[in-house]
Amino acid sequence: MAYELELPDTDAVEEISLKKNSDSPIVINSKDDVEKIMGVLKGIKPTTKSGAIGTPVRVENIISADFIRNGDVICGLFFYEDAGEYFIEQTGNGVYTFSKEAYDLIDNYIPYINYEPQEVK
Repeated sequence: MAYELELPDTDAVEEISLKKNSDSPIVINSKDDVEKIMGVLKGIKPTTKSGAIGTPVRVENIISADFIRNGDVICGLFFYEDAGEYFIEQTGNGVYTFSKEAYDLIDNYIPYINYEPQEVK
């Protein structure tokens, strides 16, 4: 069975909630930013992996993205890196490859939080 990434129409998305690993989510509601993110997701190609399992496991830097309209999640995706390759997983609808550049564009919306312990003086 050939899978195809199921995305809502860009006009239907009012905001995108992004959450990396276990950090607090950030919400993007600028129309330009929503269009930029939706734009990098167009034309994504499926892999042969199945996406039936839910949240990806044993992978680095998972970003979960919820596409929201009227306060309701209308689409949810996971973006992650695994062994130097970048993937999008849509639960029940397959796993897709995409570029490091596209991953970085999405990742750059998430503020970097430094977890290094601070030296006390």
